[in-house]
Amino acid sequence: MNKKISVGVAAALIFLAMAITASVSVIASMNLFDSKVISVKSSASMYDKLYEMNSVVAANFYYETDPSAIRDAVGDGYIEGLGDPDTTYLTAAEIEQRRKQAEGMAVSIGVEVVKDSISGYFVVTKVYDGSSANEAGMLEQDVIIDVGGNNISSMDEASARALLEGEEGSRVTVTYTRNTEEHEVELTRSSIEMDSVIYSEEDDHFYIRIKSFCDTTANQFQRALEQMEKAGSPGLVLDLRGLFGGYDPQVAADILDQLLPAGTTVSAQYRDGSTKVLYTSDAECIDKPIVVLVDSGTTGYSELVAAVLADSANCSVVGSTTAGKGSMQTLYQLTDGSGLDLTVAMLLAPESGSYHGAGVKPDYEVEPGEGFELSNDLPDYLTDAQYKRAVDVISSLNR
Repeated sequence: MNKKISVGVAAALIFLAMAITASVSVIASMNLFDSKVISVKSSASMYDKLYEMNSVVAANFYYETDPSAIRDAVGDGYIEGLGDPDTTYLTAAEIEQRRKQAEGMAVSIGVEVVKDSISGYFVVTKVYDGSSANEAGMLEQDVIIDVGGNNISSMDEASARALLEGEEGSRVTVTYTRNTEEHEVELTRSSIEMDSVIYSEEDDHFYIRIKSFCDTTANQFQRALEQMEKAGSPGLVLDLRGLFGGYDPQVAADILDQLLPAGTTVSAQYRDGSTKVLYTSDAECIDKPIVVLVDSGTTGYSELVAAVLADSANCSVVGSTTAGKGSMQTLYQLTDGSGLDLTVAMLLAPESGSYHGAGVKPDYEVEPGEGFELSNDLPDYLTDAQYKRAVDVISSLNR
C-alpha cells in the first residue's frame, strides 16, 4: 500500500534540504574567501617589502641605479624563489634571441665551421648554396684565418661564428687559405636556413642526426626520411646525443608522428592530477627498426622523443642515460616585453610515463670513452663507441 507524505512533512524536508545546501555553500564560500585573503595578505606583504626596500635605496644608496636592471633582477629573484630550475625569467632581449633561435635561420656569410685543434683556425665544413660565400667560390676544407681584421685562432667557436654573422646586408672581409694559398674576399651576410638535420646512407642502415630543434627541423627530418626510403635502407640510427630539445614540444610531436603508427604519443599531467593527451600520430610511418642514440646531453623535448620511441616495439636505445628533464614549459610574456618560462606540467610517454628526474635509460648502455668529444658532423665509426654499438644493434635487428 502506498504511503502519502503530509504537506507539512514535505515542506519540512524541503526546508531542511535548502538549509543543508545553504550551509555547504556558506562553508565553501568561507573557505574560498579565507584562501583569497591569505593570498592577498601574502601578496601585499611581498609588495610592501619591495616598496620599503626601494624607499631605503632611493633615500640612501650612494650609486646611481638602473631601474630596468632592478626590474629584471626582481624577476630573476622571484623565479629563483620558486625553487624550480626549469622555470626561468627572460628579459625582452632574451625572448627575442630565443625567437630567432627557434626560427632555424641565421644571417651569415653562408658557411659552417669547426675549430681545428692544432692551428686554432676554423675549417669550413659546409658552404650553403646561394650564399655570398658560395658565390665567392669558397669550398669545404677552406681554412678561415681572419674575419674583419680579427685573427680568429684564439677564439672559441661561438665568438668566431658571431663574427661571421651580423645584420642582413652587412659586409665583412674574410681571409682564408686553400692548399697554403691565401685568399681575401668581401662577403655579404644574408638570411639562410641552417641545417638542423644531417644524414648519410650507410651499408646496412640510414643515419640521421638532429642538431637542433627549431621551426625547420620537422620538414628537414621528413626530407631525410624520404631519402632513406629512396635508398631502401633496412633500418634507422637516429642520433639525439648532445641535443637540447628547443622550446616547442610540437617539433618533437611532428618527428614522432613520422616514425610511429597511429596512437597517442605525448600526454601531460597537471598539478591538479589530471592527465591530457597532447599529441597523437597517424597511421603513416616508417615500418623499419630504429636505434636511438642518447647521452646525458639529450635533454628537453629531444629527451621526450627518446622516451616515446623507447616505448615502441621496433625501437632500441643505445648510449648513456639522458638528462631527466621531463617537464613542459609555457612562455608567458609580460606587458614590458619580458616573460616567464613556467613549468606547467609533466610530460608522459605512452607506456613508461614520466621520466622526469630519472631520464631515459638505454637498452644497451655504452659510455662514450675517455677523451671522446661529440663531433658537429657525421660520426666516426672507429672512435665513437656508442655509434659503433648502435650499428651492431641495428645490424642484428635487420637480420
